[in-house]
Amino acid sequence: MGNQLFQYAFGRAVALQHHCDLVLDTRILQIKGGQTPRELGLSDFNIQASIDTLSRRQLDRCIAIKESISNHDAGIMQKTAPGCRLAGYWQTEKYFGHIRPTLLTELTLRAPVSPYIQRIADQIASAPQSASVHFRRGDYVSDPKVAAFHGVCSVDYYTHAIQSLRKQVHDSPHFFLFSDDPDWLAANIPAEVESYTIVDARQSSAREDLWLMSLCRHHVIANSSFSWWGAWLSKQQGLNFAPAKWFTSAEFNDCDVAPPTWHKV
Repeated sequence: MGNQLFQYAFGRAVALQHHCDLVLDTRILQIKGGQTPRELGLSDFNIQASIDTLSRRQLDRCIAIKESISNHDAGIMQKTAPGCRLAGYWQTEKYFGHIRPTLLTELTLRAPVSPYIQRIADQIASAPQSASVHFRRGDYVSDPKVAAFHGVCSVDYYTHAIQSLRKQVHDSPHFFLFSDDPDWLAANIPAEVESYTIVDARQSSAREDLWLMSLCRHHVIANSSFSWWGAWLSKQQGLNFAPAKWFTSAEFNDCDVAPPTWHKV
């Protein structure tokens, strides 16, 4: 979902610049093998785009705009035009930060949340210094190729980020803990976390977790586009902590992934 949100945000920025419609091609989601299976998550939000599966002939008619580098390409927007095809991850707000008010409106949930999630949301609202902490595991742990590329944030990262947050916040923060591995999380709660609530992934969906994260004031994210968006969509003025090294692989430049106002640890 996080990668899809980056792609939507850049596509929306391009569509608004050229006063044209945005079409989301879902053909890649139907390809089996070679990647972690994914479903379209954008339909959970109030997006302004049509969803389609384009044929190879349709795609070949489009001017291809491909992301050639992993950090911000300042000249890419000038290459776009109505009818172009965007291919890439576009993982920096520098591509779409100028339409943030639009995205905050559109990236809201279409359907009501469950009673369990609403109870967590009420707890977040009642905590003056709410802080989300995300532990991304899943294929970062189970798939050797993915693990070698991304890696998992270390205990030291979470220790330093949480300690820094607590030093800078006058009132003791209440932490809301998120993970796609709830059993692991229950057994590995950081010692620096005193007051906390675990959001049980077995009782929530990805869209609900993202929404809950966005309600928090402060954020300690993983090297994950999912919790990146949980922090970026927050409307509160708080502290955001992100890992200084986003990828294990040195092949990719990650200097533009975290916004400049976030704290890199």
